[in-house]
Amino acid sequence: GGGGGSGSAGGGGGAELDLDELTKLLGEGQSKELKYFSPPPPPRGLDLPATTAYYATGASSYGGPSRAPKGVKQRRTRGGLPPAWLVDVSSLDVQGKARDGSLDSLSVKELKSFLYYRDAALSGPKKTLVGRIEEVIEREAQAEEQREQRASSEQLAPPPPPPPP
Repeated sequence: GGGGGSGSAGGGGGAELDLDELTKLLGEGQSKELKYFSPPPPPRGLDLPATTAYYATGASSYGGPSRAPKGVKQRRTRGGLPPAWLVDVSSLDVQGKARDGSLDSLSVKELKSFLYYRDAALSGPKKTLVGRIEEVIEREAQAEEQREQRASSEQLAPPPPPPPP
């Protein structure tokens, strides 16, 4: 029993001894602060923005938060599984039906599946989905035109001279 009592009574002295040993190990030029202690948690009631680097390491270094940061769109998969209503729309000519104005002939499942693969919003009645698909197809066509214009302008322009050695 006496050894345990002296250990607890000499606890303060033991801590100083550990600090002295640490100083010896670190060397004179190093600070005595323990670098491996984590900083205290931020005070409650303070709304720190997500971009504030409060901790030295990024959130992703330890696996990160399960939620994506604000403004970053995550894929809509629940545990890696696609939604039950998702159907294969690769065989459907959605663009052709959009040109004909016959998108109404497709089922809501097919409309939503097309939008799902394009990362567009899936909510709303069938008419809203049809309108949204037309917008998506229009946007894709404009993007394709811009790509073609860039490709043709790069072909017309002479290649830049090689940098001098």
